[in-house]
Amino acid sequence: MFSYFNGGIKNINPKRHIDLPTLVRLIKKNPEKLKIEKIRELRRNGKKYKALKDTLPNVTPNCMVRVRKLKDAEYNLIALSSYFYFDIDDYPNSQQLKDRFILEYGHLASLICISPSSGGITIIFKVSNLLKTENDFLVARQYIIDNILINVKYDTNAEDIARAMFISSDPELFYNYENELDIPVELFKKTVTTKEKKCRLKDKNPLTGLIPIYCAPQEHFIPIPIKEVLEQLIFETPVQVDNPIVDFKEVKFVEIRFKYLIKDGLKHKTFTGMIHKLMFLNPNADRQLLLSYLYHVNNEYTGNKKMELKRLINLFDFVYNNAMFLGNSDVKQSSLWMGQYPSCFVV
Repeated sequence: MFSYFNGGIKNINPKRHIDLPTLVRLIKKNPEKLKIEKIRELRRNGKKYKALKDTLPNVTPNCMVRVRKLKDAEYNLIALSSYFYFDIDDYPNSQQLKDRFILEYGHLASLICISPSSGGITIIFKVSNLLKTENDFLVARQYIIDNILINVKYDTNAEDIARAMFISSDPELFYNYENELDIPVELFKKTVTTKEKKCRLKDKNPLTGLIPIYCAPQEHFIPIPIKEVLEQLIFETPVQVDNPIVDFKEVKFVEIRFKYLIKDGLKHKTFTGMIHKLMFLNPNADRQLLLSYLYHVNNEYTGNKKMELKRLINLFDFVYNNAMFLGNSDVKQSSLWMGQYPSCFVV
């Protein structure tokens, strides 16, 4: 069940709570169909349509709420729905995108439809796990991102628990009430529970150097200076030299390499792979040391679109805990013939 709001996005009081079949019926035969067609026409002609879109009825697919307050205000959570809402935006052909996603995710997704503006698609997944806390939601959502929506550029603005989803019009939407995802229960047991009070990311205190994160990290994060990080971590597979002059041998090789500018949309994939490789090459390294390296890369190599620190730490902890407790560090080693000289590699 999730909350249904009538009268547009500014109405924060739910009219009622509905289930997925009711949402499907609303999308198939939407009473606001003419208004949605107008929104799509405005978008096609390059005209502003947001004000009209904001008047559409909407739901909170991830949960039920007593009141949905806007922006940074707290919401009054009743219960999590076990559904997860994702938006894929800014695609030139939404029908083509929908067809492709149905082909790729039709055996997993509960709902796939064209968005109200026809600028992309809406996807809803359901998990079989009983979710009780905000932390459960974050763990399950991250699992879907890492294991289902691999390499998918989704709208990160739609990741909040109480995020509103405008009800679209799509008579040929895809839905399957039986599809459910099973999240490994170990992930919920091993992840630190978030505090129930509202969490807010604070900037680093210039006096203490602390960056207090109250929303999921295991401890205060104090970034280790990059010089110390580089001195302590290994970034490529060491190769033993048997012949001091020249030595050619086939080795299983892993190295951490990335482009000078990590573009927006690639940070999640790049950082996930980087964490796995760091852990593989540095199995005994301290968590703070590994996280510090990721912190410096995020600061220096993502231009003006850095990943939010809270999200970076959540991503790190999820991948780190998954690898530590489930033993599934995902690293592919390359077989290379290396020419080893006393002070350098020659490939």
